Amino acid sequence: QKTKLTRRWAKRGTRPRATADLRTRSAWIFGAICPAQGKGAALVLPVCNIHAMNFYLKEIAQVVAPQSHAVLILDQAAWHTSLKL
Repeated sequence: QKTKLTRRWAKRGTRPRATADLRTRSAWIFGAICPAQGKGAALVLPVCNIHAMNFYLKEIAQVVAPQSHAVLILDQAAWHTSLKL
């Protein structure tokens, strides 16, 4: 919950104090599917960088059948185009 306004049930005319939770947390979802074979690979990670992308590529490699290819469509993010992948 990321809001400054927190409402509470109270008697009309009173203003009880209410603390608001202003913490945030992000997660990155990596996912790929093959509808024809009903296979998929997915990860939910706390960061999105070269190490996470390498981890995801290993996950995809475990799902793709031997002698098959996987096609990934990526944008130009640094962790997609790095020579460290």
